[in-house]
This record gives sequence, structure tokens and C-alpha cells, in this order.
Amino acid sequence: MAYETWEREHDERLVASLRSAQIVETETTPGTWFIELAHLTGWVESTAEGEVIWYTTISGSNGDKWSEGTLRGGSESKRWQAYARACVRNALDELRGEVISMAAKRLEYAA
Repeated sequence: MAYETWEREHDERLVASLRSAQIVETETTPGTWFIELAHLTGWVESTAEGEVIWYTTISGSNGDKWSEGTLRGGSESKRWQAYARACVRNALDELRGEVISMAAKRLEYAA
């Protein structure tokens, strides 16, 4: 199977954008955070019961990849939110490495 020019250019841009991307966190409502790293995204949500939920997702040709967690915060909700945000940042950074690795292998194989 041929590695089309547009595929090579896409993978080159993908690797470059992910390597230079910075994590951006936006609090959309109190206790709810949208976290992004280029096109990779994650969320942290706090419920009225003090529960903190976090998840990340990536969709692609290899299927969807999820990671998620739930924490009971109660009066320690802010601490759990910070912990969940750190979990999302770590998961996004790990996903970045996996995507870069897959694209780099395709580029290497096609060379």
C-alpha cells in the first residue's frame, strides 16, 4: 500500500504540532475543567455530591481510547479536582507520546 503525499504531510504536521503543543486548561463553570493538548482533550467535572469525575478521549483509525476516574471529594473537592486535573494532564501527555510514536513509525516505514 502506497503512502500518499497527503498522508506523509499530515503525519509530519501531526508530529510537529503535538511536539510543540502546550496543555491548556479552561474552567468552563465552577468545578468543571476542559483540558486540551492540541487535538487531544480531557474533562474534569465536580458534582453537587462532591464527586469528581475525569476522562480523556482520542478518536482515530485505531479506535477510541478512553481513560477515566471517579473520586469522592466531599469537603476536599478542590484537592480532588487538582488531582483529577493532574491525571488528565498525564493521560494527555501519554496519548501525545503514543500518537507521535505511531506517526513516526509510519513516516519511518515509508522512507
